[in-house]
Amino acid sequence: MNLMNLRLKMSVQRIRGCKSAVISLELIIRPNQMYYDQKLACLEDALAKEQIEQPRLLVTR
Repeated sequence: MNLMNLRLKMSVQRIRGCKSAVISLELIIRPNQMYYDQKLACLEDALAKEQIEQPRLLVTR
């Protein structure tokens, strides 16, 4: 596992048309905290666009 890479995979799945979703998140944390914060901001933006009120995070290693 290369710690210099950060992969962020997000899949948003609407459940029966309601405003909830399952989010799959795959992260390899790298020393650059700013880069991580940018990816997190992208995730938050995507959640806001989809109007997801109760996201559930599934973090995989």
